[in-house]
Amino acid sequence: MENKKIIRERKSFYISEFRAEEAWLSFMHQQGWKLQSIDKIGFHYTFEACDPQDWIYQLDFKEDGVAEEDYLLMYEDYGWEPVLRFRHWFYFRKQRTDDMKTDDLSIFSDDASRIEMCRHVIRHHARLIALILGSLFVATGLLTILFPQLTILQGILMGAIVGSIFSAMFVGNQFKRLQHMIRQMERRIYG
Repeated sequence: MENKKIIRERKSFYISEFRAEEAWLSFMHQQGWKLQSIDKIGFHYTFEACDPQDWIYQLDFKEDGVAEEDYLLMYEDYGWEPVLRFRHWFYFRKQRTDDMKTDDLSIFSDDASRIEMCRHVIRHHARLIALILGSLFVATGLLTILFPQLTILQGILMGAIVGSIFSAMFVGNQFKRLQHMIRQMERRIYG
């Protein structure tokens, strides 16, 4: 079979855009390209040629410590094929059939489960950003105290801090989008 590597050009899927990524992967499978792998950075998807078929792709986020074998078996029992793991995201697919119910189209049993997954994503990334910013502030402070003459290195660290702050603002925007998704799902649940 022919392999096709696709660069994400304008397909930058951020943490709040997992549904768009699911839809794109399903579309690619309908076009005759099934997902095989994602590079370590997340910019290149490798697809393998296949017969064009209607497959549903779903992503789930799990932090470290999940019993991965049991976790994957649980989804396999419900007909979901595990495709790959990329960082904390697990990719699953299932072939769509004419007799499928709406409940069969998602790996989540209900909106409450998807809400909990979104909250896990937010907590995980918030801790990561706090750790990075805290580490940079501590490193800059220590360098200033221990080596006051190293102004070039301090400038580099300050640049890293400013860059990290802008990154944190971007991730904060992603959090807002996830919170918006959570509110929409809560409205469906609670009215």
